[in-house]
Amino acid sequence: MVIESLKYRSVLQELLKKSQIGKEIKGEGRLLALSYDFLIGDGLKNKKYLKIFTKYKSVLKNGLTLMKVKRKATCNEDLLPKDVTTHMPRYARVNLLAGKTAKEIEETLKESFNVLKPTPESFVQTALEMTSKDVLVDPSLKGLFAFHSSTNIADLFLNKEGYLIIQDRASCLPPFVLAPKEGETVLDCTAAPGNKTHQLASAVGRKGKVIACEADPKRFRLLSSRMKQLYAGEIVESKFQDYLKIDVTQKPWSDCTKIMLDPSCSGSGMANRRIMQEQDPKERIESLAKFQEEALLKGNITSIRSTNSIRFIKPDLI
Repeated sequence: MVIESLKYRSVLQELLKKSQIGKEIKGEGRLLALSYDFLIGDGLKNKKYLKIFTKYKSVLKNGLTLMKVKRKATCNEDLLPKDVTTHMPRYARVNLLAGKTAKEIEETLKESFNVLKPTPESFVQTALEMTSKDVLVDPSLKGLFAFHSSTNIADLFLNKEGYLIIQDRASCLPPFVLAPKEGETVLDCTAAPGNKTHQLASAVGRKGKVIACEADPKRFRLLSSRMKQLYAGEIVESKFQDYLKIDVTQKPWSDCTKIMLDPSCSGSGMANRRIMQEQDPKERIESLAKFQEEALLKGNITSIRSTNSIRFIKPDLI
């Protein structure tokens, strides 16, 4: 409900300006959520607020109807700004450790979806034009599928049984670029929640090893349980360890032939955060940048990573 009310923010704000309801209900977030339920959602259930909104029912309802007529909208969704109505696809990666190949998963998906295979050049346009009945085979990242934004991947049988893992395309890029070979030992410096860790495990296979560091106790427990749940428990050695404090000259760290460093970022570049105009405090941005710099210097490596941030502290530091 919160996400939907934020999508309709500009529409609701325009309607609310024509009434005095803001004097009776304080807090923009609360007012937006309540007005969304009253005008667009499943209906307002809270008796206290329903009584208030009923006083302004004619102004709000008539205002919404008039807005549709003026904008030639046939439904509420037609009122949304273009940057909100763009359907960003959702992605899921094949769990190769679960016993099925990407081709087998593709064949299973064909039972419920139209499976499309765009070229690298046509992929973006095809993804933007896809319908809820379509699934796209990623032409660049093997084993990755793109679903329409309205598809609830979490409810799919393939996801519930562990054959598909929900993972954003950008998140899949670092392991893909690192490209560890079967049998290698790889260090994942800041591993939780573990999507990239699992992707590395799929690449090195049961003859290899992924040493995964996580300094936060809750995230470490999540990492450990997820690796077992996704059939990677024998490949991934989860360490409750601060990567900044390890001695890379000592075992097991010195056995690693490749390092993946994916330090936390603000996520300011993510589509949903831009749509909702979310901002981070300056202190958080500076703290994240400081940690990223320390982590890079610790490894003394050239870093290749994807990022969801568009905030820059230094020209070369996110």
